[in-house]
Amino acid sequence: EVYIQFFGNAFAQAATTFVSQNYGAKKHDRCAKTVKIALAECISVTVILSVVVFTFGRVFLRIFTNDNAVIELAMRRMIYTLLFKFIQCVMDIMVGVLQGYGYTLVPAFISVFGVCGTRLLWILLVFPHFGTLESIMIIYPITQTIASVCHTFCYLLFKKKH
Repeated sequence: EVYIQFFGNAFAQAATTFVSQNYGAKKHDRCAKTVKIALAECISVTVILSVVVFTFGRVFLRIFTNDNAVIELAMRRMIYTLLFKFIQCVMDIMVGVLQGYGYTLVPAFISVFGVCGTRLLWILLVFPHFGTLESIMIIYPITQTIASVCHTFCYLLFKKKH
């Protein structure tokens, strides 16, 4: 799973670089094109890799353990982390784009409060009522969606302003 994230990070870093260069050169059309291309490529690669890893998950997990109970728990976890990984692409690309435009604090605050803060509240308030793996794993796609929407909203505000 973390190896798939490396690809997402690479696309986000590329988006930061291309947006900042083109924004500095006053080529705003290229900035918008970069956002579209980075999102499309990141989501495509992430979906393909996630499907491959999920499909062969049990085989890959056998590298680390032969315990069937552990493998089943890991597969249940993968449902929430891999099958929704594409949402993190939106979050990462939007953070990279905003950073490329020179806005670093806004995405940092959104990530800290939208992801970390929400997860902590979930663990404190919701998880104790259910206490299952699923009740803790579902917060991953929820927080990634919240942050993605907030980051995208900030990007659209910036784009409208400039």
